[in-house]
Amino acid sequence: MDNNSSINKLLDFLGDAVLIVNETSKIVFSNNACCTLLGYSKNELLDMQLSDLINPSSINTHDENVARFIKHQSAPKVMSERNLITCYKKNGQPVKLRISISCLEYQDKPCAIAIIHDFTSIQASISELENKLNREPLTGLLNQRYLDLIKQVKP
Repeated sequence: MDNNSSINKLLDFLGDAVLIVNETSKIVFSNNACCTLLGYSKNELLDMQLSDLINPSSINTHDENVARFIKHQSAPKVMSERNLITCYKKNGQPVKLRISISCLEYQDKPCAIAIIHDFTSIQASISELENKLNREPLTGLLNQRYLDLIKQVKP
């Protein structure tokens, strides 16, 4: 069994979604969890670029950033250091993802591996809690806390 085959089996075993892309942002590997998360088969994902999955407003700089990250063999970037990325499932539904990335050699070429976590439900819960914090429970009107936040934002 070759090294890539062993890596593929290990990554397929993981519950976290995993994608591996090359310098041109072409998807060269997807594990089962990623297929489940995004609704694509492995073969479909292997025919795709990252730009096929990402919010169009992020595409121009994203491919360049991936290429630079791989070329310079940059240090890993952990989820807490990165913003959420909006991607689209096969059915067109947006999903908010938090992604950790690292460089690796895959199929004898420099690549990047992404560990992907779905933050859509977490983000919805945070928004709901913020809304509750900013409204009076009885009337539903915005409260003093919200007004104080607005005052802080304005110069």
